[in-house]
Amino acid sequence: MQATADFDNGIRFASTRYISPVLAAYVGEDVTVRYDPRDLGEVRVFHDNTFLCRAIAPERSSETVSFTDLQAARNQQRRALKQQLRELTTHVGSLPEDTRHRPEVAAMVLDGLMRGESLPAVWKKLEENL
Repeated sequence: MQATADFDNGIRFASTRYISPVLAAYVGEDVTVRYDPRDLGEVRVFHDNTFLCRAIAPERSSETVSFTDLQAARNQQRRALKQQLRELTTHVGSLPEDTRHRPEVAAMVLDGLMRGESLPAVWKKLEENL
């Protein structure tokens, strides 16, 4: 994304002001901003495809999530998914068996057709055997 360095050692990007002392040398210059959408407290600033600095948004920099909090949230989500899987597994065991798919029937039909038998003849043999 494009932005322009302004006179206060910073840039304005996505309605947020990001600051870094390095940007003072690039006032009025167009810069490229790269960012992680999960962490808008910091952006990486490039000039002519060369990395300049990391600029911080003071009002958003305190909104970061600690690694411990992130791990706790992931573990909680993992436990909830495992519990849901256990519940669904118990329900699957109580379902009636699906008898629509019978590979042995398909094999018998294919075998008969490969031997050159007509389809009506194959069906008649199939009815006799089942």
